[in-house]
Amino acid sequence: ELELPVDPVDRAAALMSRGDLDAAGKLLGEAEDSSSVLALRARLAYLRRDARAARDLWVEAGAGPGSSPMTVDLASAELYLGRREQARELLERFVAESPDHARAVEARYSLGLLSIGGGSKRGLDLWRALAEQHPENRWAWRAAGSVLAYGLDLDSVPRVAWPEEAELAVAAPFEPGPLPIEELAKAEADAVEFLLATQEPSGYWLHGGSRSSRPEDPDDLRQAITAICGSALIEYRERADVAQALERALAWMLADYAHALEVGQKPLFMDYSVWSRPYAVAFLADCADAGVGERDELALVAARMIGDLERTQRSNGGWSYYMTSDLEGPSVPEHSISFTTAAVVLGLARANDGGFPVPAPVLRRAYECLDGMLDDANNFTYFLWENPTPQANPEQGAAGRGPACSLAMNRCGSEQDLDAVRHALEVFVRHRRGLMVEQGKALMHCGPYAEGSHWVTFDYATAAMAIATLPEGERVKYRDSVLGALLACRGTNGGFLDNPFLGWAVGTGLGLHAIQALK
Repeated sequence: ELELPVDPVDRAAALMSRGDLDAAGKLLGEAEDSSSVLALRARLAYLRRDARAARDLWVEAGAGPGSSPMTVDLASAELYLGRREQARELLERFVAESPDHARAVEARYSLGLLSIGGGSKRGLDLWRALAEQHPENRWAWRAAGSVLAYGLDLDSVPRVAWPEEAELAVAAPFEPGPLPIEELAKAEADAVEFLLATQEPSGYWLHGGSRSSRPEDPDDLRQAITAICGSALIEYRERADVAQALERALAWMLADYAHALEVGQKPLFMDYSVWSRPYAVAFLADCADAGVGERDELALVAARMIGDLERTQRSNGGWSYYMTSDLEGPSVPEHSISFTTAAVVLGLARANDGGFPVPAPVLRRAYECLDGMLDDANNFTYFLWENPTPQANPEQGAAGRGPACSLAMNRCGSEQDLDAVRHALEVFVRHRRGLMVEQGKALMHCGPYAEGSHWVTFDYATAAMAIATLPEGERVKYRDSVLGALLACRGTNGGFLDNPFLGWAVGTGLGLHAIQALK
């Protein structure tokens, strides 16, 4: 063990440098106030990711515009509070007054970060200069690595603010809280309370990736998740708190969609609008039927969203969120993804039912696409490329998407033929444990047949909806298998989780959809 200094303040600094923050905090709490002690307390708060306390302590210690090294510290706190212009002003003055200071390279790195995006290449140029001029400095190493990062040469402005507590909680570790099927009513009630408690004041629900995106930027995943959670709460709208939550969610969604149209979203590697639009248009139909919002306004927005989906329909009739793995490489051949196509169809079918008409050719072509994805064993392949002949795929790998795809075909083309739904449910129940073991994992497509944690609650919800289409006497054959698997995803907080990146809100919303279909 390293020998620590005798002086309490020096000892606290040494403890901080090796990560023993609690012991350092105890010593600093007992020390008399001085500029150096306040600065160390600020550093401690910073290491604990409390940028607001760090900023206030550095100011109290004497930090401000000028040549003091604490100027860089104060700028870092401002940076991680999202106060970009305040941070920029401090950093630019420090570099101008102390260009040869040991921390000037760190300051210039942060200035590069603040100059990324918005059509400017200045940030990348600053980082390249650092890498060339200071090859032995660790901030220059970081600059070199940042230049090579995906997407930083695009127009998007990166988020610099540290995540709020709610953004960290959305991907909190899974603490199992399963319930027996006999307590389904409790699971339902707790899930409703979870969604009410985790809705943001602005009206949306968060996903794990929200930590790296700015709240003011359009976010298709955030919109899809908000629509899923909003639709899940419609059934309880007679409660005043639920009614208020629905109004906030709807108002946010309408404003967010209008903002997305105004700024013009450009899909890059993935186009998640094929997830947000169908769930959003289904939520609009739910709201219209429930008397939430003005139907005429909702109809106009729904028509625009339906038009968005019509424009993104692939030449073979389906939809895909995957665009390319290389923005500078050749374009990806036309293709559709089976379960993505199913999700779009289910959203459009709900819109049709709600009085928001969908052009018949759109659904007809989607049906033909899904029909073309069936292999010889009547299992749905993952992709359908330009070649209309699907590849044979293992039954285990196709089990999760089968109910969604067969249900979608039933909704848009052959509502009297339930044999495909029955077959898909038989396969799903037989291989459901392949999905269950993926639940809670962060890595995706890691099952032996490429099963992924990020589709677990989606598969459970669509399987439950498929079961609900069967005659009542047939449902019991599948019901408990699906509900039992779903309830294994329940946490001690009352929510449901399948994948930490997607987070608790979407799992809970989809879980409620499954419960409502089968309770």
